[in-house]
Amino acid sequence: MSFIQNAKDFVENPGDLTSHKKIGLMKETVKFLLKNAVGVDHAISTDRIIKHLNTAGYKIKKEDWQINILGPLRDNGIFIGSKRGGRKAGMYIIANKEDALQTHGSIYDRVFVERQRLLKLEKLMDEMHWEYD
Repeated sequence: MSFIQNAKDFVENPGDLTSHKKIGLMKETVKFLLKNAVGVDHAISTDRIIKHLNTAGYKIKKEDWQINILGPLRDNGIFIGSKRGGRKAGMYIIANKEDALQTHGSIYDRVFVERQRLLKLEKLMDEMHWEYD
């Protein structure tokens, strides 16, 4: 099943997220992206998403949206793509393989950076002779 169909199905039946305290925000986010941001070429900024949600009567900040809306949606198969930097940076519903690869690269880059930080932290802890399993 395609990413687009998963998103459409979610709007009709949110499945495991039905009783989530922020299901209204999740559904409004997905509906907005389906209407305005399908494919990386139509990516929209997180700020624009937040502005739409606030205009629609929801009160949410960017960080709250990223943690409590975007994260759970992705965890439940509604994989909203992301592209960092550049003219077409933003969020979008994955439409094709190229979109998925773009999102894969963005996430991989973030994980790589965090992994490097983790290695530095472990090195410092080793120098202090602190255990960290």
